[in-house]
Amino acid sequence: MTAGAGTADSVTVVEAAAFVVEAVADLGRVTVIADRADGAQVRAATRLLRQALRRLVTNALLVAPDAPVVLRVVGEPRRVHLEVEDRGPGLSDELMRRIGEPFYTTRPATGMGLGVYFARSIAEHAGGTLAFTRAGSGGTVATMTLPREPT
Repeated sequence: MTAGAGTADSVTVVEAAAFVVEAVADLGRVTVIADRADGAQVRAATRLLRQALRRLVTNALLVAPDAPVVLRVVGEPRRVHLEVEDRGPGLSDELMRRIGEPFYTTRPATGMGLGVYFARSIAEHAGGTLAFTRAGSGGTVATMTLPREPT
């Protein structure tokens, strides 16, 4: 699919996830797991959705440089969840409150504090959400939830 940056089209989420993993292959350690998501589609700008996922995956890789990252695609009848789980140190209470604020970063030397803000904006533009929770592994799960296209 070659839609323009802001043009919404039907995106197969597993394909978008695979594209992101290929784009960060040099960083390695990313596994895609699809759960009831075969053929699941959402209405979003393909290029922007891929960029949003890439930013979330890159953040996860940077926070735990030696640990694996899981990109899980979970399909439900009306929604699709794209979960990026890292094995980093997790988020402090302050970071949980502030994550996604424009220009707020924990990496001032290398980050601008716009990646999560961008990803959240893309999710909301597509009628979805972006939320962060603490993972049972001690890391963090970023969950982008988008409305599923009817089949």
